[in-house]
Amino acid sequence: MKKIILSLLFASVSLGASAQLKTAYFMDYSVPRFEMNAALTPRDGFLSVVPLTNMSFGSESNFLSLENFIFHTSDGAVTGFHPSVSASQFLSRIPSKPYTSSDFRYSLAAFGKYSRINERQVFHSGSLGLRVMEDVSIPKDLFRVMKSLGNGSYDIGDLAFGMSAYLEAAYGFAMPLEWNNLVVGGRVKVLLGAASFRGDLQDAKIDLSDDVVSIHGRGHINTSLIGKDYSRFGSGRSVSLEDLLDDVDGGGGPTAWGAAIDLGAEMTLLDDRLRVSAAVNDLGFLRWGAEHSFTGQTDDFRIEYRGYNTGEEDWDVTDPDDIELRRTSSKGYTTGLGATVNLGGEYNFLDNLLGAGLLSHTRFSGRGVQTELTVIGTVRPARWFSAAVSQTLLHNKLGALGLALNFHPRGVNIFLGADYIPLSYASFEIDKDKHHSIRVPRRTKSMNLYMGFAFTLGKSSKEF
Repeated sequence: MKKIILSLLFASVSLGASAQLKTAYFMDYSVPRFEMNAALTPRDGFLSVVPLTNMSFGSESNFLSLENFIFHTSDGAVTGFHPSVSASQFLSRIPSKPYTSSDFRYSLAAFGKYSRINERQVFHSGSLGLRVMEDVSIPKDLFRVMKSLGNGSYDIGDLAFGMSAYLEAAYGFAMPLEWNNLVVGGRVKVLLGAASFRGDLQDAKIDLSDDVVSIHGRGHINTSLIGKDYSRFGSGRSVSLEDLLDDVDGGGGPTAWGAAIDLGAEMTLLDDRLRVSAAVNDLGFLRWGAEHSFTGQTDDFRIEYRGYNTGEEDWDVTDPDDIELRRTSSKGYTTGLGATVNLGGEYNFLDNLLGAGLLSHTRFSGRGVQTELTVIGTVRPARWFSAAVSQTLLHNKLGALGLALNFHPRGVNIFLGADYIPLSYASFEIDKDKHHSIRVPRRTKSMNLYMGFAFTLGKSSKEF
C-alpha cells in the first residue's frame, strides 16, 4: 500500500505551479520575458513555429523533497517509514496541508514585431499554444496511514484534484506613453478548452482493521472532455465512473471557451539605470459547456478491500464495486486560471553591463496565495549573449539556484533556463559490489525548465 500511494504522489508532480521563468525577468533579449510582464519586450522582433519553438514546464510542492522523507538514525540513512523513525518524527516534516501542482506550456507558433503608429514605435505579438495545469491537495492523515498501517480511522476529507487542458490564442502590444520613461503593455487571450476535471472528497475516512481496508465518505466532481457527450445522462441519474470515461470518440469542437488578459508597465528612472515594473497575468476564466460537462456527487460511497496482510507486499484482495455518481446539474461550470502578480526592480551598472534586481512573484490559486521573492543578477557582455543567475528567498526554496542563458546573434534567439537548480545532493548506493551510486537533490521541492528557439526579424529592433 505504501508503494502504491507514494507512486501516485510522485506521479502527480510530473503532470503542471507557474511555468514562468523568473530568472529571465530582466534579460533584455529574452523572448519569453513578455509572458511575465506584457510591457517587457525583447530587443528584436521574432518568429517561432513548430518544431522550433518554445516549451516550459514547472512543478511545485510544499512537501516533496528528499529531506522530508530521509532520516539519519543508528541504522544509517532510512526512509520515514522505517521502524526506527517514530510517527511523530515523520509527520513533523509534513505540512498541515500538503499539495503539488504543475504547469506545462507548449507554443505552436509565436511572433513579435515592431512597427510605427503615428511616429511612435509599438510592439505587436501573437501566439498559439497548448497549456495543461494540474493541482493536487493531499490530506496529512494519508501519510499517517502510510506510516502506521495500524487499525483505526483516518481522515482524508481534504483530498482534492484539479486539471485543465486548453488552447490559448493571444494578441499583445506594448508602447511608450507621452511620458517617455513609462511603457505599458497588454495581452488579450482567447481560450478553447479540451479537458477539465475537478474532484474532492468530503467527510471521507479510511478505516483499517485486521484484514479490511474501507474507504467511505462523500465526493463531488466536475468533468468535461472533448469528444464526450454527457447530455444523455439526465439530472438525478446515477452513473458509474467507468461510464464517464467510455465512448470518447474524439469528435466535436472545443468543450469550453474563455478569455483572459495580461497587463504590465515598466518605468525607467535615474537616467535609465533603475527600472521598476509591475504586471498581473491570467486574469480570466474558462466556461465548460453543458453538452460536454458532467457535475455530480457520490452519497455515502464505500469501497472495501478484503484479504490484505500488512506484513506482505503483495495482497490477495477483492475488487470493489464501481463508485456510482448522481448527476446534480445538467449545466456547465466555470473555472478560473490562477492569476499571478509580478513586481520587479533592477539597478544597472557599467552602462548596462551588469544588473542587480529583485522580483516578487505571487500566485493566486484554490489553495490561497503563494509568494516568492527572488534576487536576480544579470550580465550582458556582448550583443550576441546574455545570462542571469538567481536565488529565491521565500517559499522554502533556499538551496536552489536559478540560471538562464540566452544566445542572440543576428538571425536567431536560443534560450535555456531553470529557476530551481539543486545545490545540495545526497548519494545513494544502487550496487554495493560495483560501487555504483546516484545523487538525488535533498531540499528542492520545486522545479521548472524553459527551452526556446526563435528566428529574429531583421532590422525591426526595439527603440523605447
